[in-house]
Amino acid sequence: MKVNICGGGRWANEYLKETLKISKVDIINVYTNNKKLKYDYKKIKKINFFEKVCIKSNLTKSKTIVCNNLKDHIFYAKKFLKNGSDVLIEKPVFNSQSEIKKIKKYKDKIFISKIHNFNYQIQNFINKINLKKINQAEVIWYDKPQEIRRGELKKHDLKKPY
Repeated sequence: MKVNICGGGRWANEYLKETLKISKVDIINVYTNNKKLKYDYKKIKKINFFEKVCIKSNLTKSKTIVCNNLKDHIFYAKKFLKNGSDVLIEKPVFNSQSEIKKIKKYKDKIFISKIHNFNYQIQNFINKINLKKINQAEVIWYDKPQEIRRGELKKHDLKKPY
C-alpha cells in the first residue's frame, strides 16, 4: 500500500512516525520542502520526498493525509481525490465555505481528523450535556505561546478563529 503525506510540520512528522509502524505500507511519499524532516528520515528507503505534487505516477490510487498549511488543504486534497485516493484532512479542514463546494463531490472519499473523539473527558462532558437544553456554548482554547511539543515549535494561523 502507498501512503502520501502532504506537509512537513509537527503533524506530518507524527503521521509519518505512525505510518512507518504499519506493515502493509511499502511506499510513503511525503510532499514538503521541510529540510529537517527530509534529513531525519533520509535513511529509510520506503520514504520518498517531493517538493510539489507534479509527478503523475505519484498520484495513483493510494491513501493520502493532508496536514500542511490550511491555505493548501483543498489544493492538495483535490489533486489526490481526482486520482482515486482516500484523503484524510487534518483539522482545521477548510479555510472558507466556498472550499467545501470545491471537493463536495468527493465526500465519500474524504475523512476528517477528529482526535478529540478519543478523549474520555470530552466524551463524558458530551454525555452529560445531552441531557439538558443548551442555548449557547463557548469554548476557550488555550495553547501556551511558543509551545514546543515533541521537540517542535507549535505553529498556528492566528488569523483563523478556531
